[in-house]
Amino acid sequence: MPIKSINDLLQPSLADGKSISKSYSVMAHMLVAWFGGPLGASLFSIINLRQMGVAKRYKKTCATLFILSLIAILLPILIVLEQIQLPSALILGDLKGTSKIGMRLLGVLIYGLFYLVFSRYYIASDQIPSNPPSSWKVGVACALIGGFVALALILSIGVRVTI
Repeated sequence: MPIKSINDLLQPSLADGKSISKSYSVMAHMLVAWFGGPLGASLFSIINLRQMGVAKRYKKTCATLFILSLIAILLPILIVLEQIQLPSALILGDLKGTSKIGMRLLGVLIYGLFYLVFSRYYIASDQIPSNPPSSWKVGVACALIGGFVALALILSIGVRVTI
């Protein structure tokens, strides 16, 4: 990548010479991961990577992490169905409450996996001297989608268990 001006020296660079745009803030990622669970976290991270211009180059990696988040949704459901036995110290009240907290923790874990895999892009994006883009609309939509899907699955399984 040829240097045309002094400002080109001040921009972060990556090994493949592609420029990226500013990423959403880490706090926005954490809030969406906490309230949206694994599905909300993976949707928000994929939208963020697409906005940064990274998702097109790593379609298989993004798809793999998305499928992993779908599998992560099943873990709290299996806890509710009592297919996976938890130690009594880990059960917080009832199994539904435990599975809700489990969904939130798995959401944060999925975001951590996205950050770990794409850390060089997130770090390079943090070096761009501008404010992060507004993530309100996208973040709320992803958190609602992920949260409602997880809650609907937990409640539907819970209804089947109690009948």
